[in-house]
Amino acid sequence: MEIKKKGAGMEMTEVDKKNQALENLEHSTGKRHLENCRKKARHYCYTNRGNDKYKHPYSVTSDDVRELMEIETIESGSKFPKANNINGRIFWGDDWIFTGEYHTSKAKNSHGNKIKIWQLKKLICNYKQGDLFSEK
Repeated sequence: MEIKKKGAGMEMTEVDKKNQALENLEHSTGKRHLENCRKKARHYCYTNRGNDKYKHPYSVTSDDVRELMEIETIESGSKFPKANNINGRIFWGDDWIFTGEYHTSKAKNSHGNKIKIWQLKKLICNYKQGDLFSEK
């Protein structure tokens, strides 16, 4: 629900205040979820240097991250959101390189859609330079 801004001198009603608070909570929860997903994706790349699964070193997909997040949620007993809309933003930014290849998603609700295979840029740059264990 979008909150309309009040004009100068107009106060928000209690309902408006509650709706705004809920919207802010959803935004901050989504942001934390996204940051945690990105952290999991980076860790996955670091620990899977010779990833035979996708034929690319240091590669990961949104399915891999989703699986890690589900394991964390079960182990911690937390009620972290699945936030599927947010998951599409995991690989936004300059940290990731699209390999040019796709993988068939195994997620229940994905209907077998093709998902991109991503690599962590700083790892693949170091790999190409022959320095596998550096983070330059």
